[in-house]
Amino acid sequence: MCIMVKKPVQVRKLGDAHDGYRILAARRKPAGTVNRKMLDAWIPALAPSPDLWKKVRTRRMQWRDFKEAYGLELAIPVSQNLIKPLALLSRRRSVVLLCDCDYHLECPSETLAENILKCRQTGNFRMDI
Repeated sequence: MCIMVKKPVQVRKLGDAHDGYRILAARRKPAGTVNRKMLDAWIPALAPSPDLWKKVRTRRMQWRDFKEAYGLELAIPVSQNLIKPLALLSRRRSVVLLCDCDYHLECPSETLAENILKCRQTGNFRMDI
């Protein structure tokens, strides 16, 4: 018998997630599309910096360079102090990162999910002060 296990951290399109703890990591909420039933938390501090996002959107930066730079932004203590509780939460229930990207393979939420999973695997949930 095969038992289906849900991923502890998932990325889904905005509006497609109905289960798990749904998080939007974006500087701005999409205008007029988000209501309380679609989203549990909005965490703009975990979104890529405006400069970084602008560079990749205008094709002044390659995606692999963006992922590396965004990973460095997520490695700072302020970001880690937001990631650690999400990683801990993912041990109890599914965490769903919402995105409104057209092309999911180039989505910052995928990079954020990788960082949450990495934190979950290391088990370091101690907050840095």
